Parts: sequence; structure tokens; C-alpha cells
Amino acid sequence: MFPPRLMIAIVVLLLVSIWPVQYFAASLQAARIEYDRNSLISMLGNDLIDNDPVADALLIRAEAGSQNLVSPEWLGLRRDRLAYVGKQGDEVVLIAVPFTVDDGFNDSLDLLVAFDMRGEIVAARVVAEPLQPGLMGGLTFLESRWMREFSGMASRDLKRPSWQGIAADDGVDQFVGASITPKAVAAGMYDALLFFQSNRMMLVQGDPSLRPDHSPE
Repeated sequence: MFPPRLMIAIVVLLLVSIWPVQYFAASLQAARIEYDRNSLISMLGNDLIDNDPVADALLIRAEAGSQNLVSPEWLGLRRDRLAYVGKQGDEVVLIAVPFTVDDGFNDSLDLLVAFDMRGEIVAARVVAEPLQPGLMGGLTFLESRWMREFSGMASRDLKRPSWQGIAADDGVDQFVGASITPKAVAAGMYDALLFFQSNRMMLVQGDPSLRPDHSPE
């Protein structure tokens, strides 16, 4: 049995040694959240939403059947990702939905598309592959003039032959040295819109199964 003073000294030493690790982990998480928040604001603009879209984020799991969602396979997700809810006051005005498409080079592209409540595209971006695992700190957008042209489109626009028939070598943007596949992106965005329309109320109301802290049974 250790003397009381020695026990107190050991406890104090342990607390002192643990505190810097916990502080660093909390600081790193806060930095990741702030990074994603700034990325979303740059994508959506300060004039569209006045809430914190990261704080109101919803988890979309890659494993089908683990949530109360209609046809989550339309999103083609290879990993769990977040959807972001944008509000003005208490009213939901847009939802940014994640999706994934094949890039035509035996790999995939992660994307994020924001829809307003009418189903029109507010903004769309290609998301760079995260450097570290986790849901936070991975929203680095690859700049593309072509992706910005989706803004304002609806389902009828995404199905136009002029978008569906773009060849992969038509001089569109390149991401990390590999040509994006325009037809795959347009088709993936259309499927993401179908997912949004099929799950609109569940996303707007924030179904409990979509909470990031929810544990699937």
C-alpha cells in the first residue's frame, strides 16, 4: 500500500501527463471542424445560410440498410460521409449531399452537391481525397470552372444530351492530372438529386438514424 502522499503525487503526475494529449486532440478536432466550415462557406457563400452547417451535419453511411434512407446506393459512397444542412433562421434552405462516381481510370471521385428545396443545384464541387481518416477535416475542394456550371440546374438540365454526351477528352478541367469523366459526373449528380428528392423530409427533419453520434443496431 502506497503512502497517501505518494498516491496523491502519482495521480497528479498522471493528470499532468494526460492533459497535454487531450488538449492537443481537442485542438486538432476544432481545427478540422473550422477548416470544413470555411470550405463550406466558400462553396455556398455567406448570403445563403446563417447557421453552422458542420454543427448541423448528417451522417450518410456507406453500408446500405443501416439507416432509414430510400435507395442510399444512388450515392455510390465508398466510405461514410457527411451531408450538410444549410438554414436561414430555423428554415432549412439547402442540403449538400455527398456522392461518389467512377473516374474512368479504375478509381473514384468524391463530390458534394448542394440542392435547394426546389431540387435545383446551388453549388457542386469535387472533394480531394482526405489525407487522414475521419469525417472532419476532409473538405478540400478541387477548383473547376466546369463544375461551377452546374449551379442553377435542375433534373431536366442534367438529362440534356448536351451534358450526357460530353466526351472525356473534350478539353474539360483536369483533377490531379487525370481527366474528369463529365458523363459520369452528370449521371452521378442526377442520381444524387433522385436520392435528395426521395429522402427530402428525412434530411430536413434530421432523422435520428442520420445523427453522427447514432449507433446502428
